Amino acid sequence: MRTAAKYTLTITAATALMSAVSATPAFAATLADKAVSICGSGYYVQRSHVLSSSETQGVTSFQLYNASTKKNCAVTLKHPTSSSFYGGETTLGAGIRAANGSWIKDEDLYAYYAGPVYLYAPGQCVQFWGKTFQGGASSGWFETYTSPLGNCG
Repeated sequence: MRTAAKYTLTITAATALMSAVSATPAFAATLADKAVSICGSGYYVQRSHVLSSSETQGVTSFQLYNASTKKNCAVTLKHPTSSSFYGGETTLGAGIRAANGSWIKDEDLYAYYAGPVYLYAPGQCVQFWGKTFQGGASSGWFETYTSPLGNCG
């Protein structure tokens, strides 16, 4: 009887500890995990680029791939540590294209992320693109990134 009660107490304590740990921001999902969840099941990050790592306006663009569907996905995410920038609508863009193809882009005012945009391009090299608006005390500017062609196949 004592062993069963001790076992139950241990399970209860472990469950409470796991609940507390999972609610702690330090254990929150990474940006790459968020990109995967936005693109969907089966996607994994192939490349990424930090457009801005500033504490107040951090942004990263990602290129992901799903081997089962042979589709690429692009998404641009604001960093959750970016104070009022995160959750406030600003210009964000995500895009992708195959070599010699047209861009597929999503660009608008977003609070958290732009995209996802998808491209089926088996056997082709692809590029991904990201855009964000960066503002200062008295001015603002757009920051963009266009990757080189890569991830061919």
